[in-house]
Amino acid sequence: MTDVAFTDEGFRDGPQSLWGSRMSTETMVDGAALVDAAGYEKSVVISGATFEAAVQHLREDPWQRLDAVTALLPGTPPVAQIRGRTLFGWKQYSDDVLELFMTTLAKHGIQWFLVYDALNDMRMIEQHVRVAHQLGLRVTVPICYSVSPVHTPEYFAEVIGRAAGMQAAGVSLLDASGLLSPTAAEELIATARATLSGSATSLEMNVHDLTGRGLACYRVAMRAGVDVFASVPRAVAYDRAIPAVTDTLAAAVASGRTARLHRAAVDRVDDYFALAAYLQGQPVPTSTPLTADELDAFESHQIPGGMMSNLVVQLRDLGIEHRLPEILTEVARVREEFGYPVMVTPCSQMIGVQATLNVVGGQRYASVPTEVKNYFAGVYGTPPGKLDEDVLDRVLGDEPQVDPYEPLTEPMLPRFEREHGPFDSAEDLLLAVMYSTQAVSTFYQQRRACRTRPRRPETALVAAVLERLRPTRLRIRL
Repeated sequence: MTDVAFTDEGFRDGPQSLWGSRMSTETMVDGAALVDAAGYEKSVVISGATFEAAVQHLREDPWQRLDAVTALLPGTPPVAQIRGRTLFGWKQYSDDVLELFMTTLAKHGIQWFLVYDALNDMRMIEQHVRVAHQLGLRVTVPICYSVSPVHTPEYFAEVIGRAAGMQAAGVSLLDASGLLSPTAAEELIATARATLSGSATSLEMNVHDLTGRGLACYRVAMRAGVDVFASVPRAVAYDRAIPAVTDTLAAAVASGRTARLHRAAVDRVDDYFALAAYLQGQPVPTSTPLTADELDAFESHQIPGGMMSNLVVQLRDLGIEHRLPEILTEVARVREEFGYPVMVTPCSQMIGVQATLNVVGGQRYASVPTEVKNYFAGVYGTPPGKLDEDVLDRVLGDEPQVDPYEPLTEPMLPRFEREHGPFDSAEDLLLAVMYSTQAVSTFYQQRRACRTRPRRPETALVAAVLERLRPTRLRIRL
């Protein structure tokens, strides 16, 4: 119990939560060797959001990025976070796509997978774990935390037990919305510990700080013996992201535990990310606890911070920002009718869109997106709670619900290749499978070359000074 390990999330969770995933390949390359020297158990280097940002916004080759970054992490297993059956895309993919996808990620240096399902439907990720074991790689299964009448200790014991039964290397208590209080964290950890008793599965934790309670939950978890903590450099910590590594390290020391990190190297990583934030014009956030009234309002709708900011912008563009309180009230009602899914991708987006349509349209469920119809049909798996029968009838009508698992065994790739191929590589095929023809075509047309050899941080700092200040003379003292 004395030793505690750390997962680095500086390349994934921090910029995904705070920078809209707009961290460049060059920024990652320059920091990778520093991270590798710090002693992390693993480093999460890519996810669906960061992969998509590379393709559709930064126009950087995500496969080249993986090659460059993973090569600089020889002592730190690189990790890919996968959103269940949607992988890095937005629709459900079959077994053959999943296997090619994970095999290709492994070819580009990934050694560990974080695989979560938004509904905590463990049947949706069984194949991921099976394929990872076939590849000789490890898997951590995040269990998505939420607050609702169905998210009871018995519920969490069941899903944690099923994850451990798949022989996952780790189970992570993931609170993407910052809903956990220190008291609730203590209860959840006790449930997890009792469920994992006698198992070789490690217990991990990732708590976002939207309510300002992330570090307090980590302190409780340190004392309760959680094995591995996700953390980030200070410049990409707190607010919508997770606690800073230096603060988490201090919590470990205060609780009498031995941290497997090299403090001087951690400080160097912190300094580098501070420079990266400065160069990108990104502010360094702070941890701000919500008031009791704000907490009550947040627990009602549970909309993640990044989604909330996007929703406000969209309503402002439509000239109806003043209707946000109505929509937030409707979000809570819609979530109940959906069977209380956790408000993470893709469920949070479905619920937010449907609630907005219900309010703006003036009649509930008069307009229903295809994704919501698929959700009620069962395509995305089994919700934690019961679907509202009246809404189910209104959404599906005479259309039947489906077995969400059976279609996943039917191969998708042969037909896709016949209709859209040939493809030069598995990488090109996977891009075409996950994104629209237009998006892929634009990516190839606008793809930019990236520097894949790291610079010393001092070199990056001098380059920034020269570019921004354009001095006529520069004196450097070492």
